[in-house]
Amino acid sequence: MRGGRPRDEELTTRLLAVAVDVLAEGGLSLLTIERVASRAGAGRAGVYRRWPDMPHLAADAVRTCSLVPRAPSTASLAGDLATVLHPWTRDLDRGERAAAALLGEARTSLVVQGALDEVVRWPLSGVLARVVGAERARGRAVPTRREGTADRVLRALWWSRYVDQPDPLSGREVEALVGQVFVPLLDVR
Repeated sequence: MRGGRPRDEELTTRLLAVAVDVLAEGGLSLLTIERVASRAGAGRAGVYRRWPDMPHLAADAVRTCSLVPRAPSTASLAGDLATVLHPWTRDLDRGERAAAALLGEARTSLVVQGALDEVVRWPLSGVLARVVGAERARGRAVPTRREGTADRVLRALWWSRYVDQPDPLSGREVEALVGQVFVPLLDVR
């Protein structure tokens, strides 16, 4: 059991929200103890008590973001996949910009890499597995090896969106991506 006074959870929440804002605005290079503490209206000690360094703070901050939509249920594979890709019809939001700012750090920091896996990689794989599972429940066969390939392609495109930050796609372009890439890739029978 830790000694000392109890941790103020409201301050922790504020510090994490400020960290997401700073990451989204300018990346990890702007994430400093001084900046976070000042913007959160806290002392530097409040930050140091919670995180040993900026990668740990950044990792916990990005863990507060919801970056992958839930598994939809539109009653069709194409509809479900289009719903998963719906975020591509808008600019990156605050949480996505924060995650994008950490991609370079993930190459050298296992803490940051683990956080990005938790909020992007594993949720994307999970949502695709649920979409494919729903398609199988509708009586259509999806080869397992194709599901693995589609998972890798989906993640690669998702990361690419964070890196390139292209203009949003139209709904029609998302439907074309689904119909011309993902549905054929999954080889549904």
